[in-house]
Amino acid sequence: MPEGLLRGTQVRITNGRYAKKTGIIDSNVYGEMVDFPGEVSMGYGVVLEDDTEWVMVRSNQVGTKFRKSTDHTA
Repeated sequence: MPEGLLRGTQVRITNGRYAKKTGIIDSNVYGEMVDFPGEVSMGYGVVLEDDTEWVMVRSNQVGTKFRKSTDHTA
């Protein structure tokens, strides 16, 4: 799955408690993820689009919403 996504990249959460929700990468984080309490790992802080809730998810739990989102050569 995508690694090193930039802040502002639109993503869709692919699995876990927030599966199928869309949001925007706010930050790279290291800590307990919402679906894996007690386990520390690298991931992303994501602001959900529907209710502006901020959640922490692993990098393998997100996919880019649009293919162009991963094109950083603009």
